[in-house]
Amino acid sequence: MKIVGTNSLLCVSVLTVLASQHHVSAFQSAPIRRSGGVNMANSAKIQHQQMASIMTPTHANRNVAMAMSEDADSMQQKMEDRKIRLMVGYLTIVFFNFVSLIATTAAAGEAVPTVAFMGYFASGPILYSALAYIMSRAARFNRLSSPTYKRLNLMLGQAGVVNLIMCSLLDKTPKFMLITSVLTIINSIKGASYGVQGWNKKCGTTADIFSETFDLFKSDLLGFFQVKNPVAAVYTVAASFMVVLKTAKLVEVFQYASPSFDAFMVATRLSRYARLACMSGVLITLKDAANRDRLKGNTFIQLNAVMSLAFGTMGAYLCTGGVKANGLLAWFFSIFMGGSSLHSWLSKRTSE
Repeated sequence: MKIVGTNSLLCVSVLTVLASQHHVSAFQSAPIRRSGGVNMANSAKIQHQQMASIMTPTHANRNVAMAMSEDADSMQQKMEDRKIRLMVGYLTIVFFNFVSLIATTAAAGEAVPTVAFMGYFASGPILYSALAYIMSRAARFNRLSSPTYKRLNLMLGQAGVVNLIMCSLLDKTPKFMLITSVLTIINSIKGASYGVQGWNKKCGTTADIFSETFDLFKSDLLGFFQVKNPVAAVYTVAASFMVVLKTAKLVEVFQYASPSFDAFMVATRLSRYARLACMSGVLITLKDAANRDRLKGNTFIQLNAVMSLAFGTMGAYLCTGGVKANGLLAWFFSIFMGGSSLHSWLSKRTSE
C-alpha cells in the first residue's frame, strides 16, 4: 500500500509538471525545461513577465492612437478657426461697405448732382455687401467649392482690386473705402483658396486655384449663350447688356488716361466699371441657375432682389434729363428680377 501511494504521488507530480510546461508554452516561443518540480510562485512570476511583455506593444499603440487623436482634434479646431475667421472677414466687408457709403455721402454733401446719381452710386456698395454676406453663408455651410460661389467670390475680388486702384487715384479717399477694398481682396483670396484646397489646405495647390479659376472663366465664356428656357434667355440678354456697358466704361478709362491723364475721371469710370463687371458676373450666375431650375434657392432669391435694386437705380440714373432706351431696358430688368425674387420666395414659403 505504501508503494502504491508513493507511485500515485509520483504520477500526480509528473502530470502537474507537464500541465505547467504546457501552460507556460502558450506565452513562450520555446518550452521551459526544469530539472526538478515546478515552483508555482516562479511559474506565476514568469507568466506575469510574459503578459507584461505582450501588453507593452499594445500600450505603445495606445499612445500612438492617442497622439493621432490629439492631432486630429487639433486640426479640426484649426479648420473651425479658419472658417470663423473667413466668415467674420466677409461680414466685416458688409459693415465697412455701409460705413464707407455713409462717409462718402457725408463728404460729398451738396456736391451730389442728383438723387438718382446718389442712388446709382449707392447700388455698388450695396451689391458688394450682398455678395459678401452670401459668401459668409457659403463659408458657414461649406459651399465654397461650388462653381456658383467661386464665381461670386471672383466677382467680389475683382471689384476689390478695381476699387483699390480707384482709391489710389483720388486725392482725398475715405479711409473706410480703402480698408474695404483691402479686406475684400484678402477675403476673396482666402475664400478661393479654401474653395479649392479645403479647410485643411491639403486638397490642392496654389496652381490648382489658378487652374480652376481659368476653367470657370472658360466655361462661362463658352456657355454664355447656352439657354434652356425663356427665363435663362432674359438673364443672357441682361448679361449681354452689362458686357456692352462695362466695355464702354473701360474704353472711357483709356480715353481719360491719355493723352493727358485725368485722375478723377479715370477713378470714377473705374468705380462704375467695377459695379458693371460685378453685375455681369451675378447675371451669369442667375442664368446658370435658371438653366438648372434652381432659382428658388435662397442665394438666387437674394441675388435677384439685389439685382432688381441695382437695375432700378441704374434706370433712374440713365433717364435723368429724359427717358432713354437703355434706361427703360434697365427698368425692365429691374421689374423682371424683382418679380422673379418675389415669386421664388412665395413659392418656397408655400411649399414649406
